[in-house]
Amino acid sequence: MFSKEDIYRLTKDFVAIGPRRCGYREDKLAAEFIEKFFKESGLENVVLEEFPINVWRLNGFSLEAEYGGSYHEVNCHPIWYSKPIKEKLTGETVYVGYGSLSEFMGVDVENKVVVVDSLPILNYYPSYKALQSLEIAAANGALAFIAIVNVPHNLVPIYTEDEDKGEKPIPGFLVGGDDGQLIKKTAMKGGSVRLYLDAWVEKGYTQDVYGYVYGDSDETIVVGTHYDSVYEGATDNAAGVAGFLSMARYFCRNRPSKTILFLASSGHEISVGARNFVKKHGDILDKTVAYITVDGLSSIGYVATYDGNVFKTGFDEKRGISVSGNKHLLRIAFEAVEKYRLYPAAYVPCQHVIFNPDLEGMFYSKGIPTLMIIGKPPWYHTKWDTIDKIDFDRLFEATKAYIEIIKGIDELERDELYAEDRKIDYRNFSELLEGEIRDREDMSISFSYLPRPAVSGYPTLFFVSDLAYIDDIIIVVRWDLGDGNNAEGLFVPHVFGSPGRFRVRLEAITRKGYRITSTKEVLVV
Repeated sequence: MFSKEDIYRLTKDFVAIGPRRCGYREDKLAAEFIEKFFKESGLENVVLEEFPINVWRLNGFSLEAEYGGSYHEVNCHPIWYSKPIKEKLTGETVYVGYGSLSEFMGVDVENKVVVVDSLPILNYYPSYKALQSLEIAAANGALAFIAIVNVPHNLVPIYTEDEDKGEKPIPGFLVGGDDGQLIKKTAMKGGSVRLYLDAWVEKGYTQDVYGYVYGDSDETIVVGTHYDSVYEGATDNAAGVAGFLSMARYFCRNRPSKTILFLASSGHEISVGARNFVKKHGDILDKTVAYITVDGLSSIGYVATYDGNVFKTGFDEKRGISVSGNKHLLRIAFEAVEKYRLYPAAYVPCQHVIFNPDLEGMFYSKGIPTLMIIGKPPWYHTKWDTIDKIDFDRLFEATKAYIEIIKGIDELERDELYAEDRKIDYRNFSELLEGEIRDREDMSISFSYLPRPAVSGYPTLFFVSDLAYIDDIIIVVRWDLGDGNNAEGLFVPHVFGSPGRFRVRLEAITRKGYRITSTKEVLVV
């Protein structure tokens, strides 16, 4: 068996490689680290498999805002694959709220620099992407795009972008929350910004690394992870890699009945992930019983407010249990989460949200049962995603939980597992419930919505903004939208048919039957 100290050393050594950006030197070093570990641990038929990608190279950039009669440089980072600006470009700014479709209506953005606010939905998904703000700005003739990313401490996260879509239609920049206030004041006054971005796209390579632990059967459980990162990437995903490698070594010494393929992929941050593997290895997919992603394995729990405050909760970071609507996988996942107290957690069916379209999403699209338990802290994709954000006691427990899950799948018949896949109706959650429904006031859940105010006839995005102090698994999230309509899920788009004030109620039910609620009055204009 491995120890907590073993996992700590693995995480520390992996973080020491540096930012593992796809197609760069550190990316290859990380692959070789995993390859060497696989071979030393006893995995068989270990392969480091290269494949081509479009690598975005960044040479230099700057963003300056006009204020008080002079220009001031602001804390920023370009959006990956942004269109370059070879010489400094000056452009008039215009502020468009949160960048929703309704907020763009009637606003002249042609040949201007669009500025929007952006919220990090559940710490990992920026609202400007959910609302497609950059694409709307480009379609309306904008010169460039700036998103003010409201994460703590003026940090600038770099978000996942799609490598296969190539260069962005216009230059895009992300700005820290404090510096963003300067940008916003500039835009409110119709002032200008100066932008510079020396970048280009070139052909390059990244790689998958995989190896086998052979069992008595050629039926295969695929356990996958991603090892690339945008910065140091301690929680995302060095901790996951350390747990993944520990699992691989464990099963080399405790042979399963089925075969296990351990697959480490790069390119997750540019939406490549397991794409190459799934495309090339249909013969392996034909034998695959289930696919499991190891990502966001452990972090100290925090609550981050949109005004920049951060508080430790004393719990783990909130987790999503992503399963392909399979009662066998859910039972195994729930039992592991409860045994090792990986709380708070919420069941998120793949039919509603797939957190990693390039990892479990690739296998899900091929009809394979999938499972993942994932959490992301407020420091997601920032320079503060460092090793001190990891609770190694909890990382040790989470790794053991995954081993329990793999063992549980190993005991199942393939036909039995496939027969129940995608069969659970999310709306009929009674078969997941283990208690009478009753209110629980010492647990909390909250939600937000964009744009504010909502606009009738246009989409409003409702989303769970935080869940904390919950020592149980949420099995369903339901919305009463106040106008006679209802919905389920962590993220809900809704169109109000008329102006007014609507009482929106969010209700979450946990596995033990606890009901947690949050209510807001929503103004619709």
